[in-house]
Amino acid sequence: MASCSPRPVSRPETPMTDDRMGLPQDTDHAGQSRNTYRVGLSPNTYRVGLSHDIFRPDGAPVMSPANYDKLAEAGCIPVPLPETRAFSPADLAGLDAVIVRTAQVPGDTLEAAAKDGFRHVARFGAGYDKVDIGAANRAGVAVTTTPDAVTRPIAVANITLMLTLLAQVSRFDAMVRAGRWAERGSVTALTPTGRTLGIVGLGRIGKETARLALGLGMRVVACTGSGTGGAEGVEMMGLDAVIARSDVLCLACPLTETNRGMMGAAQFAAMKPGAYFVNTARGGLVDETALHAALTEGPLAGAALDVFETEPVAADNPLLGLDNVLLSPHAVGTSDEMFNVCWLGCIDAVTAIRDGRPPASLITDPPAG
Repeated sequence: MASCSPRPVSRPETPMTDDRMGLPQDTDHAGQSRNTYRVGLSPNTYRVGLSHDIFRPDGAPVMSPANYDKLAEAGCIPVPLPETRAFSPADLAGLDAVIVRTAQVPGDTLEAAAKDGFRHVARFGAGYDKVDIGAANRAGVAVTTTPDAVTRPIAVANITLMLTLLAQVSRFDAMVRAGRWAERGSVTALTPTGRTLGIVGLGRIGKETARLALGLGMRVVACTGSGTGGAEGVEMMGLDAVIARSDVLCLACPLTETNRGMMGAAQFAAMKPGAYFVNTARGGLVDETALHAALTEGPLAGAALDVFETEPVAADNPLLGLDNVLLSPHAVGTSDEMFNVCWLGCIDAVTAIRDGRPPASLITDPPAG
């Protein structure tokens, strides 16, 4: 099979991909194996910071109250943290771990906190691009994720956004609101059956998106970095071929420094006239200037974006002024299922690191003993 790039990397539990698609390696960034765990700490003294967005504006947790209580029931001390876009050393002072949704965890913060006994960043979700992984490895701080929790919600969101675009929902909605009922015959909705969905990145989310699309009668083509792997019913090919053949192109890969801006002017120009673009992965994968041009000058008929290069998105971002773009504030997959499963996965990881056990989805080396 063709690959998306000549330099594949891989990790157990996650299908392989190339440096443009950005899945992690199966050793740490220094090439060391993950085989050393510290002796566990005593329950009931283990302080776990909670980023502010673990809670709703009214102070209630985003997960069910019964599940929220499971952290304390596991012998941990929950410590709600003030709102911040990036943690400082002071934010993590006195903590053993932190459960974080959207805030950045810079390298200098990790290195300073580790000197005070901090040992674990538990990411609420699958991505970890806002955590300095290199610094975490140097400081001996574990970083874990909860990839299984977001698989179905994000895959369902991908299909929902695709169907909304194809069905011309926003255009019909605008007609009704503007009193242009008589114009309804000027727009034709498109069905997914027989059309081609292209998926860039065939990990957990990509595979589930493909499964749902196949159920709608779509053809599915996809790209993985190594050219190996795949999924039943999915035709594997190189990235350029996926881009060129797709009626709808969906990004389903994490962001790394090597794949930043992978969708640029040349890639959008290679798409079919009238094609659609869906991105629920990371905004940094896309050159937004090139995307805007493709939406206003062709070839794209529309796009659905849950993520942006800069978040929160700036009020003057030109994409916000286009009527052929569906927009969401990096929230389209935040279902009740996702919140609860992410939370329980974080608790499992926190207690594993605390007790000296290997956690389920480890991105870095564990703290050294």
